Amino acid sequence: MKIRSVYKQNKKNIPISDLDCGFDKTHSLRIRKFINTFCYPRIYGLLMPKFVYEQALGLRKLNKSFYFVWRCLQKIFYFWPRPFSVINWAQGGRDGCKPADFMEIDDETIQTMALVGNIIHSKDYSIIDFGCNCGRHLALLWQIGYRNLFGVDAMKEGISEFSRIYPDVYAGSEIYHDTFEHFLSRSARRSFDVIFSWSATIELVHPSFNIVKEICRVARYQVILVLNEGSQGYTRFWIYEFNRNGFDLSYALRPIGKGRDNTTSLCCFRRRSLNNTQS
Repeated sequence: MKIRSVYKQNKKNIPISDLDCGFDKTHSLRIRKFINTFCYPRIYGLLMPKFVYEQALGLRKLNKSFYFVWRCLQKIFYFWPRPFSVINWAQGGRDGCKPADFMEIDDETIQTMALVGNIIHSKDYSIIDFGCNCGRHLALLWQIGYRNLFGVDAMKEGISEFSRIYPDVYAGSEIYHDTFEHFLSRSARRSFDVIFSWSATIELVHPSFNIVKEICRVARYQVILVLNEGSQGYTRFWIYEFNRNGFDLSYALRPIGKGRDNTTSLCCFRRRSLNNTQS
């Protein structure tokens, strides 16, 4: 599979290496990418007792005193893990964090998921959607013939909506209510053939957790990501991080949407050990 780069607005080819340069954005964005990639100690696992994860996900009542101390530590130490940032997503009550915000399926989404379906090497592959929420992307994969589907999301209300809107897909899939950090940490090596995620998901994970390394540990063959390469969340040098963990960029469409300010890309990474055996 050849690497491709498409810039729809002006029909201009852009070098693949520029994927990590922020779409002609300012040097401040490149500095942020550098800091998020290289300057955070990966200490999440060392500082994350089980009860903190349970409070953040809503499985245990929030201890306000402990929460206050933890927030103070975040302000003092830039590298301090931020597990409680998932609270708004878990509760699903704030604008931009409600199930209704993740239900729409427009033509662009349909076309992109059809492309994702073509990129995946086999209909038999196990595919997990990180940030599945109401299940719209899994439902589209289901429609084009994929059946070995999984999903994980922190928003319990979104998962409930998934079971209501797409009952057949939900019943035929395995869905987990969990944070990305906790789910990946307890997943076995190469548990899923393909890991997929759609924008505003892994970009929001604090760099104290080495999410790219964990994704590459859990993925057997491919990692397919719709990434916001602009200023959203903790943007980083994605291609470098995946290369460092044994995955090469095999396909890229940049950007996938319309509009001059669109900074969303579709990137497919493939395990390097497969390059000599699959085309």
